[in-house]
Amino acid sequence: MEQKEQKEQKKQKDNTIKVAKEPSLYADIGGFKGFSFQNNIDSINKLYFGQGLVISKAPYIYRNEKDGKYYLSAYCFKIDGKNPKEIYYPEAFLNLVFYHDQKIYFVNSQNELLVYKIDEKSCKKYKFAPQYRNSKETNTDPLKVSDAISVDLNEVRLKQISDKLIELSQNADVKSEYEFLCDVIKNDFKESLMEKSKQIRETISFIIKKDDMNFTCEISKDSKEIDSVGNWRKKISVNEGEISFQAGILSLMKYVGFKDKNEDAIKDIIANDFKCPVLFKNFKENIIPENKTMMCEIKAGFAVKDVINQLEDRIKFIKNCLFNKGEKPEYFIGIVNLFSENVQKLSEFYNYNPKFDGKVILISVVDYEYHGINISYEINNEYLLLNKVDKLEKEMKNSFKELNLKFDFLLKKLDKLVPGFDSQEYNQNQKKPVEEEKKNDIV
Repeated sequence: MEQKEQKEQKKQKDNTIKVAKEPSLYADIGGFKGFSFQNNIDSINKLYFGQGLVISKAPYIYRNEKDGKYYLSAYCFKIDGKNPKEIYYPEAFLNLVFYHDQKIYFVNSQNELLVYKIDEKSCKKYKFAPQYRNSKETNTDPLKVSDAISVDLNEVRLKQISDKLIELSQNADVKSEYEFLCDVIKNDFKESLMEKSKQIRETISFIIKKDDMNFTCEISKDSKEIDSVGNWRKKISVNEGEISFQAGILSLMKYVGFKDKNEDAIKDIIANDFKCPVLFKNFKENIIPENKTMMCEIKAGFAVKDVINQLEDRIKFIKNCLFNKGEKPEYFIGIVNLFSENVQKLSEFYNYNPKFDGKVILISVVDYEYHGINISYEINNEYLLLNKVDKLEKEMKNSFKELNLKFDFLLKKLDKLVPGFDSQEYNQNQKKPVEEEKKNDIV
């Protein structure tokens, strides 16, 4: 009898609807809110700030045509030892080849690492077998490496290669360095280049222990989705001076308190082209120059910690990339959305003091209002463009009205100053050509 009661109680317990905690009461189906919020901001940035991705021959940043999203992607070469180095090469490069500390590194089709020690007088070739981080066993013993092989190159060519590598490294032209290395690998070292991109799904490690070399080399692929990125063709006005998180939180609280009551009290807070309060800013200038590449991380909620972590991660990634001139992101923007009724929750961020290794500005949209536009629902580029044209037409009409009033005032003055001048007759004569044009159009 007891067992029967226990089973019945268990059955009732299992059928009980569990009450979820407050944060889990609702699901954001398909990420609609966040996706629409991000798309709306992206559309405004493109239309009003001229945001567009640089079409590069060696992109670290690209737009995937299948999903329409932006990505940071690179092959990562990490060297540990006396002269550590991290080098990021664009995924678009077919060959895994790079130069560091008088050595050329090349991964061949068998995933072996060829290391060429090169100077003005000699060149030696070493071959190292791969280890895979996620594999329990390796096919070859990583410590069993071939002896050094001398590469037959004359001193003139060795000096040319050595001097050119130093020059390219100093200029940090990633595409030129890559093309030169490929030329040397193929024509001087007689190695076969790759015909298609190598797929790296896990970290490949090489233990370099031979002669005076004692370090490890790791090769992996890193790819990160980013919310919004591009070259902004218009200069951007931002609030002057650095803004700490404390100052930003206080300004945001003031803005929420006065935004529906007193525009004069908050006009300095949103004195920027985003027309939103600034939570944080770590650079002094109040103008971001035109044609600068900027990266945005966007959250539909007030997820400040997430935005900070993402920006730090992206900045670290970009720091290791050898961008061509004008393509490297110089400014990083974090955008979050705050609902007015949650303003008291800002106190938990009061003592935030993030340290970014780049120029960062954090913007707080309030109640889905960005750049003076309500983006709480889906909007499209056609609507934004039509809205802008309407505003321009109104401004032009107002300007013409002002000019006509001034012109009439001047004509009346001429009536008094110039004998025989009749302003009414002058106006009638000006209207005649217009009336004649209208008649011709009808005919």
